[in-house]
Amino acid sequence: MLLVVSGDIDRTTDGKVALFDRQMLESMGIITMAAISPLDDEPVQFQGVLLRRLLAVVGAHGTAVEAIALNDYVAEIPIAEAEHHDVVIALTRQGHDIPVREMGPLMILYPIEREPGLDTEAIAARSVRQLSQIVVRDGAAPWDGKSVVARSVATSNDGASLAP
Repeated sequence: MLLVVSGDIDRTTDGKVALFDRQMLESMGIITMAAISPLDDEPVQFQGVLLRRLLAVVGAHGTAVEAIALNDYVAEIPIAEAEHHDVVIALTRQGHDIPVREMGPLMILYPIEREPGLDTEAIAARSVRQLSQIVVRDGAAPWDGKSVVARSVATSNDGASLAP
């Protein structure tokens, strides 16, 4: 399991959360984005899944997602931002899996190279490295700091596959 998605979603793998492995994420369609990570001096190629596509697959409702890193860092990302910009959950860097020691296995990246107006401190704070969980919620409601991690993977609670 690479990513846990919970909160206000319609499709889950166990009735509470949606668990995604690499194959499930890749099945949503991979895009390539040039971006500069904190490890790079110039843009490199990242491959990943559009955040808006992931949110559509799980049937997300709400106005924001909490992106949670392995070290419990949390950033709130407005869903409208993911709908208007090509926000990517990066799976690979230069065609290779991203090791945890290099801020992987997943990263949230914004298209700063294509949209220079996104090069702000707020966007940098939302560019979560070592992403492990996404919680969908109403951005006006305070986050309670709790996340749910489940142990099963397969189909949604309505029997439908989470594949796109």
